[in-house]
Order: sequence, then C-alpha cells, then structure tokens
Amino acid sequence: MPRKSKSCKETHNAPSFVVLDASAAKAKLKAKGDPKDAITQKMLSFIDRQLNEIYSAFAVAGGLPLARFGQMYLGCIH
Repeated sequence: MPRKSKSCKETHNAPSFVVLDASAAKAKLKAKGDPKDAITQKMLSFIDRQLNEIYSAFAVAGGLPLARFGQMYLGCIH
C-alpha cells in the first residue's frame, strides 16, 4: 500500500509583471536607473535602436498606426 505524504503541498503563484512599450520602458529606466551603470546605458541604447527601427519602418510603411505597429514589432523582441 502506498504511503501518504504528511507534508502539505505549497501553492505556487506565478510571478506578476507589467508589459511596457519601448517609450514607457525608456522613461521608467531613466527615472529609476543609475545613469552611471553600464547595464542601464546598454539597455537605453538598445531601446533607442529599437525605437529608431520602428520609426524607420513606420516611415517606409506609411499607413500603419505607429502605436499599434510598435506594439506588434516589440512583441517579437521579447
């Protein structure tokens, strides 16, 4: 006969997170990040490059709403 476990199983809660677009992420990082930190600088540089690509693609596309196109494009990055 199988032995029953006396320990109680702990419940697992999935981590919560907030999805930000690139502009909001940049603003939050500038507000809370250390400007001297190399990782902060690299993240800001990456966000700037992504925003520039979005704006360039928007100029080429010429008809997509920028906010919607940016969210679709940034969704592929994560």
